[in-house]
Amino acid sequence: MSRARTATLLGALLIPVALIAQSPDATIADQMSGTWVLDQDRSDPLPALASAAAEPQRPDPGAPVAGATAGGGGRGRRGGGGSGASGSQPQGLGARRGGSAGMRNPYVRTLLTQLAVPAEMDFAAGSDRVSITVGEVSVQWTPDGRKHQEAQMDGTLLQNTATWKGEKLQLVDGVEGAAELKREIKLIDDGQALEIKLQLGGPSFPKKLSRKVVYVKK
Repeated sequence: MSRARTATLLGALLIPVALIAQSPDATIADQMSGTWVLDQDRSDPLPALASAAAEPQRPDPGAPVAGATAGGGGRGRRGGGGSGASGSQPQGLGARRGGSAGMRNPYVRTLLTQLAVPAEMDFAAGSDRVSITVGEVSVQWTPDGRKHQEAQMDGTLLQNTATWKGEKLQLVDGVEGAAELKREIKLIDDGQALEIKLQLGGPSFPKKLSRKVVYVKK
């Protein structure tokens, strides 16, 4: 058998395995879905930089208008304003002046505000769609393990990836060459609580920002 044909057959065998690995257990996905309320006592405090970014700032007439949250093919949203897991966070709120050039990027600031997670959210998990809804704002990911990208009018490239890793779900939103926010989501306490580990890093940050939060079923 030729080397080329052997490689083709191996590829055909590996593709189904990869797809199966990304499919969640139906019970896990069902347990993750529902309305969740933040458990403040079991959650880490908001990092100081993210707290500063969430404070209203005096508008800068020379700054670009903040865009939508990181997303592209595989992401969708309904409602106005809103961002990823935080949903209710207004867009365009910046960190205090004096930050790096990357921190003046409105898309990077939007990722930063998402460390301020919502007090309550509706979470829907499945093999072909994952969504987080806060109020009237809903954001969706396609958990196919692929990187989805969307170019903005100012040239910024936003990207996202969603992947099932066994009983864990990983959601990644990013601004190419600037910042990336990872969320690792898993059930704990026999499915009665949801743990989310957030990590924000990239060239725009001198060091990574991390936070672990816990939600309980409403």
